Amino acid sequence: RRVNLAGKTQFLREEMSTLLHRKDIVGYGPDRPRVAVVVVVPQPSNNNNAGEAKGSEGDEESRILKGALDAVQSVFLTTDRNLIFIVTVVMDGRGKVGSFETKLEDIDAGRTSHRHGGEVHTHDHHHDLEGKEGHYHSEKIHTLYNHEAVGVSASRKEAVHFINVLSRKHEEAGIKSPDEDLILLFLSVESRLREFHDNSRTWLDDVTDALILSPSIDENQDVFHKLSAGSKKYSKVDSSTKDG
Repeated sequence: RRVNLAGKTQFLREEMSTLLHRKDIVGYGPDRPRVAVVVVVPQPSNNNNAGEAKGSEGDEESRILKGALDAVQSVFLTTDRNLIFIVTVVMDGRGKVGSFETKLEDIDAGRTSHRHGGEVHTHDHHHDLEGKEGHYHSEKIHTLYNHEAVGVSASRKEAVHFINVLSRKHEEAGIKSPDEDLILLFLSVESRLREFHDNSRTWLDDVTDALILSPSIDENQDVFHKLSAGSKKYSKVDSSTKDG
């Protein structure tokens, strides 16, 4: 299938035009990167048995859409909003679904449970946020539409392309440090991020600790690398090692 790359690039630029005007924080830099999440809403499978009721495909579609909403909601429930760069939802083989879009807007506007640091709360009305300095909710969810189904893998690639272009535009606009390497998370519609019992930590804290070595640590000292919640291992930092 031939693709008009010039037309697609122009489309992505237009899609980002509103996002670039949002009131967003400057990136946290190399030691505290934000996360970019991709959720693909796939097509229902065509593996239904001939004897199944005709409504089974519609039931599966409902389960898929609900699963996608639950997956997105779990991101906001377990992740500090300030550490979410973007949540890209890809509707594969679909246009806009009114009720689904409305519920995504509710999540993005803070009308569902969401996290700020160690605090989880809900705003019943969007105007509750107005006039509260430092508590403005910038847009965090962006939806891409594949009117012709291309599959989960190809949809994820399109989302990553969008995130990369958005990241570069943020750097050009001075609202993201070039040294901040975003953490990319692919989340399926069947997956959920779980809360910690300790509200002072989130899943992103553990991922960041595992991936990022703080630049403040002296090159020649021993460093604790937390490999899991129940085990620790010493690692020697070699001053002659260079990043690739």
